[in-house]
Amino acid sequence: MTKFISFAKGAILFLLVALLGASLMRGFAAEIPAPSSSSAQIQQYLPKSTEGMQVVELSWGVLSYSPEVIEVKAGIPVRINADMKRLRGCYRSFMIPGMGVVGTFTDAKPYIDFFPEKKGEYRFSCSMNMARGKIIVT
Repeated sequence: MTKFISFAKGAILFLLVALLGASLMRGFAAEIPAPSSSSAQIQQYLPKSTEGMQVVELSWGVLSYSPEVIEVKAGIPVRINADMKRLRGCYRSFMIPGMGVVGTFTDAKPYIDFFPEKKGEYRFSCSMNMARGKIIVT
């Protein structure tokens, strides 16, 4: 009988933890709006050119940044604007190790500027390497 009671306590505890976890995940997911595009394909993104800068709009895609592939021109400054409504947690930290770019998107400064000097392909990611992508400098 004692083994049955111990098993029952363990089963109840497991169910409570599972229900709590599921409700927390559902609540967190409900805060993040659905992606505007139903396509999960990786498409190359060409930035807008505004006042001598290449402007990229960065958001949250399917478990990563969107867009995942960005093409920019060497020798022209780049501004990456963050979608602050959709980027959360570590996705707000941003780095391009091959270019020495490291920054954080904040409500006060929801963008990061950098100057791509050399042509090539560079990986970008959040600080935890959970969200990743590639910048192609032509």
